[in-house]
Amino acid sequence: MFEGGAITIDRKQNLDELAKNLTNPKDHARFMKEVRRAKAQGLRLVVLCECGGTVKSIPDVANWQSKHSPVSGRYLMERIYQVHISYGVEFLFCDKRSTPRRIVEILSEAE
Repeated sequence: MFEGGAITIDRKQNLDELAKNLTNPKDHARFMKEVRRAKAQGLRLVVLCECGGTVKSIPDVANWQSKHSPVSGRYLMERIYQVHISYGVEFLFCDKRSTPRRIVEILSEAE
């Protein structure tokens, strides 16, 4: 159970969107502003990435290869860990079909 303030879930449609948020300067600035605001307000921030496949945890991201971006899986994994360690953001992964169930589970943990 989560002890503290409210919870917020930021859903990402895939790892490419997450990579853009963590590596593109304009998107990164906006994303980090949201991360800092959540931390300042005492919110538990969960980033739920609908990537499916073999990615079930942060270390699995290292093997990811984008079809649309030059960002490597290893680099993306390092950026995810950086935000996770520095700001306490949780990164969870699921397939698109299980997103509603995962959201309910995450919100239930906060009760």
